[in-house]
Amino acid sequence: GSLEGLDESEAGTGLLCWLPLGNLFHRVIHFYAIARGATSYILSDPRELMDYIGTIEPHILIGVPRVFERLQSGIIGRIAKLPLPVRYLTQWSLRLGCDQVRAKVSGKRTGIAITVVWHLADKFILKQLRAVFGKRLRYFVSGAGAVPLWLLKWFEAIGLPGLEGVGGRANI
Repeated sequence: GSLEGLDESEAGTGLLCWLPLGNLFHRVIHFYAIARGATSYILSDPRELMDYIGTIEPHILIGVPRVFERLQSGIIGRIAKLPLPVRYLTQWSLRLGCDQVRAKVSGKRTGIAITVVWHLADKFILKQLRAVFGKRLRYFVSGAGAVPLWLLKWFEAIGLPGLEGVGGRANI
């Protein structure tokens, strides 16, 4: 596969990776990061991801599809525990994000009012969902299997695009 999606990796870029070191994709990413001057952090246990992500604040998060499914599930669980008005506002913002993704995929444009409201929701609500991963995360990369399309769309809706290990940005 190609590493085009990682071409912006350079000195100062941090990658946080959870994939078994025996995984070829992980080794390629790790060596590519080193060659580009990026820093590659490797976790041995995916259950420790949220313990370290705030300290490391990676630019790129690398894992297997199941890790991203669990992260999404954890965020949904946190949203469910929010006070009712905040929960509804957060869920509404997620729906706006999903609408923006659908419009982007279909090549349609949303009206100016919806675009403005989405930008406000992104700035004040969706940004908080992304903050769970630190302030610098630009995207995630999944290897060792295909990411379900619904999951790619969900992460794109909160503003975190996904790449797959076969190279290039995932088509959603």
